[in-house]
Amino acid sequence: MASPDFAGLRCQVIDGCLVLTPAPPPEHRRIRDRLRELLTAALPATARAIAPVVVLLPDGDRPASDLAVCDAAGVVVPARRVHTVVDVVAPRTRRFTRGRKRDLYAEAGIPCFWRIEPEAWPGYDGPLPVIAVRVRERGRWRELVVPAGRERDVPVVVGRSPGRAEVVTVRFDPAVLTADGSAVTVAPWRSVSPPSSPAHSRRSVT
Repeated sequence: MASPDFAGLRCQVIDGCLVLTPAPPPEHRRIRDRLRELLTAALPATARAIAPVVVLLPDGDRPASDLAVCDAAGVVVPARRVHTVVDVVAPRTRRFTRGRKRDLYAEAGIPCFWRIEPEAWPGYDGPLPVIAVRVRERGRWRELVVPAGRERDVPVVVGRSPGRAEVVTVRFDPAVLTADGSAVTVAPWRSVSPPSSPAHSRRSVT
């Protein structure tokens, strides 16, 4: 499998079956491309943002996502080389993105998952778009919601070693992902260190 998007369809292998869904609409792709531009400018040299991407899971499944932060090149990237996965939620695949895909990546050991919500969902009526982040820290999943409206620090996993993940934050307003004609601006990435260890350049979490 090369690009996951072909002839108006997105192609994925899930639970051993070929799954075809409508390819992302233009608005969806614009969000993805703005985020890739933002991350490319902000991430440390050890990480790169690839979009779109096919993640090769240990069992052979190949879910497709809009963007991944990893330490490898190419459209198809083994899960062990992927540190953060990003999906923009589309109306026809929202349940799959919010549930099954999130779980597949967690089971494969990928420690960070971003879900970008361009539209409101039941129980949320705040500013849009929203970035819902799920990151594994110290053996537990932490979840946070980052709405548009002001610049915020958003955690990104940018490296992995056995049992550990390296987290940095990227500071930006999610509104830049959908604002028509707005230039993408972002503060330089900054590392996150435990309060007791200010000399650390990054936060390593397990």
